[in-house]
Amino acid sequence: MTAEALPGAGPPCRSILVVCYGNICRSPMAEALLRRDLEEAGLGARFSVSSAGIVAVPGNPAAPGALQAAGARGLSVAAHRARRLTADMARQADVVIALDEVVEEEISILAGDLPIVLWPVDDPYGGPEEGYSRALAAIEAHVQRFVTGLASETRARD
Repeated sequence: MTAEALPGAGPPCRSILVVCYGNICRSPMAEALLRRDLEEAGLGARFSVSSAGIVAVPGNPAAPGALQAAGARGLSVAAHRARRLTADMARQADVVIALDEVVEEEISILAGDLPIVLWPVDDPYGGPEEGYSRALAAIEAHVQRFVTGLASETRARD
């Protein structure tokens, strides 16, 4: 039963899926930022956020650079474990966010024609620690615009 069908349950929860290559750098950081900013905007109960990777090795932890960059911004990705994207994951999400053009194309190949939001963010994997900080800063800019838009859309509906 969905939240829509429950009397007094409030607005239904919409799902956001963030996808990158291995689900150990960009998408876990984006997931953590989205969760934090949605909560701060008073939208945490209306959206669920998850992440996956197109070639992720399930169970892998976040990369050390991602742990450090996220920690420097007061976020934790320590409990994160990678998930490989499936067609069902992509099709069931209300919003699918791809973190680069290759990922966007791979999602389309796997899941068919579905709307995908593109946030082009360079993959820091294997690079210096500064690359993770730059990637997180780019993600943060996308998240701020996205959450601001969701907040405006939500206020207009309420």
